Amino acid sequence: MNGRVFSLYITNKIGRPANWSQLNNYFGEYSDSWYRFILDATGLPSLPYWSPRGSADPNNPDPERWTMTGTEVKAYAALVKEKLTEYNNEHPGNPLKHEDGEYKGQPVTMP
Repeated sequence: MNGRVFSLYITNKIGRPANWSQLNNYFGEYSDSWYRFILDATGLPSLPYWSPRGSADPNNPDPERWTMTGTEVKAYAALVKEKLTEYNNEHPGNPLKHEDGEYKGQPVTMP
């Protein structure tokens, strides 16, 4: 490496997915903590949704990446809403809140 020193930093911080503008209609406002809750609730590593037709949409910019259909994302949103309700019922007076980002401290709500 020609005597050069490189630093590599690894973090477990989750980031806003590129398709959140499509997902926010189903899951509401974004925060890293809320997205982590969504992924934990669904058991998925990501939500590869772009449009209701998924890979079949001719306007999908990356059909191999954005494969989830509208029916699938709605089913996952219903599951997440159920898990959010369970969480809030188990923590009366202390609903799930955004822990970071623009909505930090505000209760998580879904459309």
